[in-house]
Amino acid sequence: MPLRRFSRWLAVAVLLAGMRLGAVDYGFVVLPPTPDMPNGTPVVGAALNDLGQVAGYETSPRKQLVPLVWSGGVPAKLDMPAGYQLTGILSINAAGQVLGQANLASTNTSVGIRWTNGKPEIVTGPAACSGQTTVVNMNAAGYVVGETVGSACSMSWILRGGAIQPFPTPDLQRFTLVGMNDADHILGFWEPLNPYAPYVIYVIELGQPFIDYPFPPASGPTLSLPNNLDEFTGTAFQEGPSYNYLWTGPSTLAGIPPNNADSSIFFSNVNDGGVLLFSGGGPYWIQKGATVVDQISTSVAIYGNPVLNDGMQFLAGLTLGSAPTALFTPEFEHSPRDVTGQVRVSAGDVLFDPSNGRFTQEVTLTNRSDNAIQGPMFLVLDHLAAQVSVYGLTGTTVRTRPAGDPYVRLPPSFGPPGVQVTLELQFLNVDNQPIQWTPRVFAGSEGM
Repeated sequence: MPLRRFSRWLAVAVLLAGMRLGAVDYGFVVLPPTPDMPNGTPVVGAALNDLGQVAGYETSPRKQLVPLVWSGGVPAKLDMPAGYQLTGILSINAAGQVLGQANLASTNTSVGIRWTNGKPEIVTGPAACSGQTTVVNMNAAGYVVGETVGSACSMSWILRGGAIQPFPTPDLQRFTLVGMNDADHILGFWEPLNPYAPYVIYVIELGQPFIDYPFPPASGPTLSLPNNLDEFTGTAFQEGPSYNYLWTGPSTLAGIPPNNADSSIFFSNVNDGGVLLFSGGGPYWIQKGATVVDQISTSVAIYGNPVLNDGMQFLAGLTLGSAPTALFTPEFEHSPRDVTGQVRVSAGDVLFDPSNGRFTQEVTLTNRSDNAIQGPMFLVLDHLAAQVSVYGLTGTTVRTRPAGDPYVRLPPSFGPPGVQVTLELQFLNVDNQPIQWTPRVFAGSEGM
């Protein structure tokens, strides 16, 4: 182990040695190539949705990238439009839509490709700007954020409902798009002309003033995609060590790990429950906000920056320097109990809050049984449209079927007979889908 990596691992070990934390066991599946490919065909898992589906690609014997989606660990090919060559995969959402980057071979023109129900659609920029198009990512509604640069133009834009909508950025030439969340909030950063001046991170809400986030003095950032809470992780590069951070608001950031931001080597995105993974060169740990809560236990070594979903599944490499080639899933000793029959759930009307662009709904739960409900309790929202996201969720189901359903933790006071609690659920719904769902209530285990 190189000295610098060993020193970082030791720093994390010392930092966490006094904490009595549990270990979360994980199983894993190695992503296979399609059966018609030779043994040893390279594969890359690039994106992960909350159903546990993985989007990525395999490399053919002719060195061409072939787009794939793995469902339950089984790969299926996506059709490529004639004349185009895949260069990368960026996103897969809960509706199964996939976003990739490609080149038109005859002209070497860069375009995006969005697959819906397996059918490819070419994504280019605004008609007023003909040039090279780079797609950045896609959200739950299937909206795409990207940029197009031509000989006499440069535009950032969102593809919404089939229409391209350009939007302003702090600087057309020196602004880098990072990604967009399910609220259509866009993350990016501005690079100053003066190399000694600080970079500025921005969150852009269309039609609103730019929101700038703090950035430590450094030579430049590398940032993750933003979650639905407008949180993100990233690295601040400096001449000596680099520092890794979790940004949780326009005026707040925490180290990764919280008290020693220069000791982690690998870290994930932060999911919609506000959770991330990190490692100092040894085991991986689970961090929520500024608190380290658990360690990950696996039967194999994990490498690289994991891609984490809301169900705490993640993609990672199995060898140092490798691309993600395996899907890891948490395994819990105890299964949660379905106590829906003991609980009455009454949902109010769904209302739109123009102050924050979210939809709200009051939900009242009553323990109508004669018995107390023991253990942690969760409300699961079944059959919610894939384009609708629960803001501030606890997680999404993995073991409890169907997979990918959002759930929220109920307060501990809910357990005794006859007790009633009222929650305010919030939803992100930029596509204006009907907000309808079926309640289920589980108790007794954290492993949903």
